[in-house]
Amino acid sequence: KRRPLIIGHRGSPAESPENTMASFRQSLDQGAEALELDVRLSSDGVPVVIHDERLARVTGKPGTVGRRTLKHLRTLDAGSWFDPAFQGERLPTLEEALEELCQRVPINVEMKFRRGDPAPLTRAVAAVIRRLGLERRILVSSFRHDALPIMQAETPGILTAPLYHAGMGAPGRDALDLLGQQPLREDEPGVGEFPWRGRLMCLHHSLVTPALARALAERQGGVGGGTVAPPGDMGRPP
Repeated sequence: KRRPLIIGHRGSPAESPENTMASFRQSLDQGAEALELDVRLSSDGVPVVIHDERLARVTGKPGTVGRRTLKHLRTLDAGSWFDPAFQGERLPTLEEALEELCQRVPINVEMKFRRGDPAPLTRAVAAVIRRLGLERRILVSSFRHDALPIMQAETPGILTAPLYHAGMGAPGRDALDLLGQQPLREDEPGVGEFPWRGRLMCLHHSLVTPALARALAERQGGVGGGTVAPPGDMGRPP
């Protein structure tokens, strides 16, 4: 029977500090079948796992990710803000996170951009994925839709998905037609890979309608709905 795939969003952020290894491990222990993490670029070009551009919320320190070196970012405590029990949790690099976590489940890497050219972060993320040989265990997503063709060019065959929050509205015909032009995988997903052969959009659940689902199906695409609450809504059709 088909059912939703349960993805740990930033790990298990209700019970541990988001986007840390402690949170990812807890999410897997709770039964998550895949994980989502956010990534930004340090000033010296290293993809680091963190949601916000500003460091204050999860480290208590001033500044932004893009103006700090990896050496500096490694000194920051990313756990105490949540609970003293997590004191000493660090901001992992993307490479550190993928090396451990992809041994257990596939990963959705969401690329975060403040402004400007999306290519530096996109190419750095692609380089990590290629170096680790994880092209078929990764889904790359972003609200910066112009970053996704760069990722596909850098890492042919990788799954990518444009993200839509509620304020963006549902994708129009142009976006759907562009999705339909993306290449399809010809083989079935293997063990440890994301269970999609086709094209994918990830939308806020309020944007998912029967008409949109039909339009995606016509283009051999699928839809992932996010931010589903209460839990009883998870299996409800649009």
